[in-house]
Amino acid sequence: MATKTKIRRSLFIGLGGTGMRTILKLKKLFIETYGEVPGMIGFLGVDTDRGEYSKDEELKNIASMGFIDDSEIYVEGQNKGNKVRLERNEQVQITVEHPQSLFKRNQDNYAWMPSNNNNALRSLTHGAGQVRTNGRFAFIANSESVEERVSMALTKVARASAVGEKYELIDNKTDVYIIFSLCGGTGCGVFIDMGYLVRRIAGDNCKLAGFGMLPEVFRANLTNGVDRVRPNAYGALMDLDWLMGRNLDDNPVKLPLEGGRTWSTSYTPFDACILVDNKNRNLDVYDETRQIEEMLALTLITSVGELSTANVSVLDNLAVDTTSGSFNVKGKKAWVSGMGVCEVIIRSDELRKIYAHMAAIHLVNQLLNKPADVNTEVMQWIDTVKIREHDADDVIDYLIDTKFTPLSGIDKSDYSDAMNVVTSFVNARQIDDEEVETRLQNLISRVSDELRTLVINSLKRSEGMGVGATEDLLQGIESEVRVYLKEMTNELEEQKTLEAQYDETVRTACKDLKEKAKGIFKIGVDDAKEEVCNFATYLAKTKREIARRVKAITFYNDLLTKIGAYQNRVREIRQRLEIVATNSRSEISKLRQNIARNTETFQINITSRVEPTISLDSHNILISDFITSLKEGNKIFDFSELETSTIGVRLLQHTYNLDRAKEIGNMDINDVLVLLKKNGLFEELVRNMAAKASPLLLHNFLGYIDKKPAINYYIGVNRFEDSLLKKDDYFKNNIEEVGDVNFSNIGMKDRIIVFSQMNPIPPFAIDSVSNKCKREYEDPENDICFHISTTILNEMKKTGYRLEPGNGDNALELWVKGFIFGLIKNDDGTYKYIDEENGDSLWDYWIDLGKYRDEAYKMFIERKSSIEDQFKKKIYNIISVNGLPYVQDIYTRAKEDYIENISQLGFSKEYLREHIKEYKGTVDLIREEIEFVKKQLDIH
Repeated sequence: MATKTKIRRSLFIGLGGTGMRTILKLKKLFIETYGEVPGMIGFLGVDTDRGEYSKDEELKNIASMGFIDDSEIYVEGQNKGNKVRLERNEQVQITVEHPQSLFKRNQDNYAWMPSNNNNALRSLTHGAGQVRTNGRFAFIANSESVEERVSMALTKVARASAVGEKYELIDNKTDVYIIFSLCGGTGCGVFIDMGYLVRRIAGDNCKLAGFGMLPEVFRANLTNGVDRVRPNAYGALMDLDWLMGRNLDDNPVKLPLEGGRTWSTSYTPFDACILVDNKNRNLDVYDETRQIEEMLALTLITSVGELSTANVSVLDNLAVDTTSGSFNVKGKKAWVSGMGVCEVIIRSDELRKIYAHMAAIHLVNQLLNKPADVNTEVMQWIDTVKIREHDADDVIDYLIDTKFTPLSGIDKSDYSDAMNVVTSFVNARQIDDEEVETRLQNLISRVSDELRTLVINSLKRSEGMGVGATEDLLQGIESEVRVYLKEMTNELEEQKTLEAQYDETVRTACKDLKEKAKGIFKIGVDDAKEEVCNFATYLAKTKREIARRVKAITFYNDLLTKIGAYQNRVREIRQRLEIVATNSRSEISKLRQNIARNTETFQINITSRVEPTISLDSHNILISDFITSLKEGNKIFDFSELETSTIGVRLLQHTYNLDRAKEIGNMDINDVLVLLKKNGLFEELVRNMAAKASPLLLHNFLGYIDKKPAINYYIGVNRFEDSLLKKDDYFKNNIEEVGDVNFSNIGMKDRIIVFSQMNPIPPFAIDSVSNKCKREYEDPENDICFHISTTILNEMKKTGYRLEPGNGDNALELWVKGFIFGLIKNDDGTYKYIDEENGDSLWDYWIDLGKYRDEAYKMFIERKSSIEDQFKKKIYNIISVNGLPYVQDIYTRAKEDYIENISQLGFSKEYLREHIKEYKGTVDLIREEIEFVKKQLDIH
């Protein structure tokens, strides 16, 4: 009984372009891995763009052989160009007709809409336009149809039976994965509501995970239309962080639905959330969204199959870590995990192609090689078809026999007219030309057939050298025939000379007979008569010999023409085979270049380390087997009528399916690891695997903690029982910062999949978020709101919520940055701040805070609300005008010695130490300022 494939019931929901492209690539992977999309796997794409999502992906064809004369080779039985796409029932559009009119008619239903985002609705008919509230508006306006489609998809997945020999369900729950980007309008605006919609439908009967793509890859990939991607991401993370940090006993969140309905919940939108940036600790940078979409697809397919059972479930573990709170930082909940994937591959299919091309070249060389000598074959054939005219008279004897009745005598009455007798005799002894011509054509036809058969059979000789031997064979026959032709031509001239001599002699003899017959005694008549008869016979025989040679010359010339045609044909076959061999050599070079590089950033290709060890099993590459495999009736003979590409196809169809080629195609990567270890390359590979797989989520805890989150590895191999990676905990013992390492069998001989997942962190600790995203989010020039709900935003403000640790009071940050950027100063012992809205222009808008630092700070806190926006705008403008290097230099000076370089305290550290009790309030404040500078001050 075959082992069943373990799999989880899973629904993948792709939001926006990024999400839909990812689930399309994922669907393709399922078909390539399982041969189908298993029934317990479902897909649903959601987008605001008009029109059916029509992109497709071409399925990988393992029989692809490369190129020969621009014609791609495919093994018979394999299909080329099969496409996979999201079907209509796997898509739901959330387009909105006349969105502004809909909003105006039902403003009460859209009270959550930030007022400064209303005008952005006009672009919604063409997509969300990187406005999050546009995406949310479209989702809510279509929430009933979305809910219906999600419900149908969940029901279909849940009903799928695992009965049979192929699949085994891992558990009875359904995993739901929502894939989106935190950058645009649709995915970024919809993902929270989609998570809650799934919660509403499935309740506790599913495990819900979000997979989000952070904005840096979009900034790297695009130059236009990216102004909002970072602020969108920061706003989205604030929204999500506020919701993920809720407890069941908190006040429920009220969520709007279509038609003014609402739904309240105290649940978090996701059980677990994985975010993906474009850079890992190995400094691998992903500058194309396609790369991350491919990596996410690979992650997701491993998350539902055998690899997911390695430690119950990656999703389960992350949910437990999130709930436990053990990774929280300064009161900020750790719910964000990073992930990474490394695929170690042996491109055995391409090695198989290389072997196939090498074997094809070997077969071509065997065909083109020449034997030592074919002279015996030449003579045997000539004798068999009976055309020898040297030391034999095969042709002329066949055409006109040599049987001849001589002129035996002349009557006395004809002595005076003997020449007429001779003429009648000679004429009577000549051949019937029509009969001879028939015999000639029969001979030509028979020998032509024999020659064709000879060439066909010689080309397909089982021991090889068919082309080379046939070339020599035809050359040998041609040389021999030319000897015969020359002999016939010379003999013809000789016979014509004899004919003239005999004609003259017989005339003289006839005259002599006539003269002697007139004598009284008839002296010499008998001798003269005998002479006439003899020469008349010679003459008749000579004419017959001439006729025989004329016909023989016609035959040999025709035969030479046919030999020449076959020589040209064989020459064309040689040329075509030489081109095939040249193209195969070129293809081998291309394949070697291809296997030496990685097609994806997350891959480690070890194929090039294996290829040099592959050698031809030449003893089992037999010409006879190849010839037998040919479809053409005349086998190699017909190659002259085929395109070069077709000949290449015939060769590769055979060599690609040789036993050794199949063995190479099924090469087990475990065996390759043994080879690498033997060559001392295994340890380096293991380190590279861990580095490549490190999560795409660089973190920066802003000085609150120094601990690095551990990374858990889930490694899929063909047979972990005998994998060198597992033996003696080799992988775990040879990498740093490792948590758990779990192995699983994935049934793939040609690859190892290393999936990493780090312990959760709070979102403020995401490096690109706390740095680039926050800075652009706080740009006072922003003209829209980057949050999906005014209601939620107001709740955040009421509670003093911030993404970063603290109670939401950013007074200390403004205070310190006021000194750094010249907005606060100590003017002759009096602290002042600039306020262009409330200050007096006479004093350049400077307002007194007091003489004592701690008291000045308290007064600053009281007035913060009136100056916060001014400070933020001025700081932003200073940074914009002077540039980041300028700011970084100031921050560096602050961190080096804040009191001396920045604080304007007016006291030295030594003076404070001596008067610590007297200036306790100032000491405590300056200590907080230093702590902030050391741990939190960064370019945001």
